Amino acid sequence: MSEQRTAVNEDVWIPTSCGGCYAQCGIKAHRVDGVVVGLEGNPETPAGSGRICAKGTAQLMMLYDRHRVNYPVKRTNPEKGVGVDPKWERISWDEALETIISKLENMKDPRGTYFQATTVQTSEIRFAVPAFMRAWGFKNYWVSGAVCGAGTAPTS
Repeated sequence: MSEQRTAVNEDVWIPTSCGGCYAQCGIKAHRVDGVVVGLEGNPETPAGSGRICAKGTAQLMMLYDRHRVNYPVKRTNPEKGVGVDPKWERISWDEALETIISKLENMKDPRGTYFQATTVQTSEIRFAVPAFMRAWGFKNYWVSGAVCGAGTAPTS
């Protein structure tokens, strides 16, 4: 029996940060031919001191979860509540962006001076929201949110 081997075209380690919790530990992602195959702590960053916890390692499973939604959807059922099917419908990226822009335009203070955003304070949001507010033209804004982890820190 001959063993077939395919050539590896890419084998890289990419420095990044973990999004599993608020610690935002420095990690390295091992990518082979476009697929992340492993994560490990990055000893060159102070956050995490070169280590990665079990929750951080599990982020690889979240990345490739077969139930992960990788496209925009919209709720088509206006009724809400426990046990009520939201009747999600897949939409195009253009429709999603147009919907978001129209909602943001309606939220803007007519004087163009103030906006309040309430978010879950994940490591990504901490930097993205202020940059977004400035880019959108808000001179004054307040970003607040939960610091308990909420949906961004699955524990079970």
